This record gives sequence, structure tokens and C-alpha cells, in this order.
Amino acid sequence: MNVKPSSVSTPLKQALRIMRRDAYRPIHPVVDVCMEIEYSTLCSFQVYDGDRIGHSVVYGPADGPGADDGMQNVRPGELVLSDEHGIIHSPTCGNGAGRLVGDTSDAALVRVLRIPGMAADTFTGAVDEAAGRLSAADVLVLSADSPTGKCG
Repeated sequence: MNVKPSSVSTPLKQALRIMRRDAYRPIHPVVDVCMEIEYSTLCSFQVYDGDRIGHSVVYGPADGPGADDGMQNVRPGELVLSDEHGIIHSPTCGNGAGRLVGDTSDAALVRVLRIPGMAADTFTGAVDEAAGRLSAADVLVLSADSPTGKCG
């Protein structure tokens, strides 16, 4: 995969950077809540601009290069979060920068990633806390067992 472990950001590394600076720069109200939960649980959160996400969100294996689905840069079988407009996130492509939440975003889609080896109750607790604190109107859980869903 050609990824250097030292270049990968984790919730723990992010928390250490903030503690060293002794400051947290607010980004967006939803991001700020997610960062707090991320630091306390070590669940990985990503926040996307809800207005830039389509209605048919899918989390599942990609067909890979050559497929006529806008995913020419991903490996076959790679787990990809996508919608009818293309890739939202994949390990190869990263986050779609144009879809990340910004300071003017009115709606947000929050992705919570369960890190391998994490206790199920820790992950469930983080998701429940985020849904409660963010007053989530809709909670869409996508997994290998249930890879598709509709937003909005």
C-alpha cells in the first residue's frame, strides 16, 4: 500500500498535537463535538458537508480500475464510501476534499470508523454519544452486512 506508518494520522496523534500546542482551534460545531468524542474513545470520525453528499450512500468493495463507476483510482475489493456522484472516501483516494465540512456548511454527514480490535461497546457508545449530542435526525449505519442506505 506504500503508506508510511509515521505519516498516518490517528485520533491519539491528533490529541497529542493539540496537547503540545495547549490549544484547539474550533473548526465547525459538528467537527468540534466529534473531535471531543474521538479523543475520549479513539474512534475515528470524519465529517462531510451534508449538502455535497448525494442521497444514495454506499459503503462496500469497489470493482477497481476500469470500472465505469467513477472509481478508476481504487483497487478491486477496496472498501469505498461513495454516492451517486462518486467517491466520498477510500483508503487509496482519501477524503474527497470538496466534500469535507467547512465553516459555512449547514448540514453534515458524520462517518465513524471502528478501528480493528476496538471493543464493540466502545464503538457503539461513541456512535450513540455523537447521535445524541448532534441531535441527529437520521442515523445511517453502513457495514459489511448492510452496505447501502439512503440519506435525506
